Amino acid sequence: IIGRGDNWVGRAVLSGAQNSTDIYAFFQAEYPKSGWTTVSAIKAKTSILVFTKGDRTATIEVVDGSLGGPKSVIMITSSPKNANVQAPARK
Repeated sequence: IIGRGDNWVGRAVLSGAQNSTDIYAFFQAEYPKSGWTTVSAIKAKTSILVFTKGDRTATIEVVDGSLGGPKSVIMITSSPKNANVQAPARK
């Protein structure tokens, strides 16, 4: 993670004490309350939520955990909406 506060960029991986369905429902309900707009929401084995707020984008992936491990794994990726991303040069 680079930066801090509302302007961080990077990926955070968290272990969830709740199952993936509950974690998905939490983000789907709570992010809009904080001013985020839902762009895409897919509930599947690997669930993905995409939100925007101002010039920021957040992608949240939620997957089931493993036996003996966390009940779910949450990956949050945050970046500027219009990041200067260049495709790799073809060789």
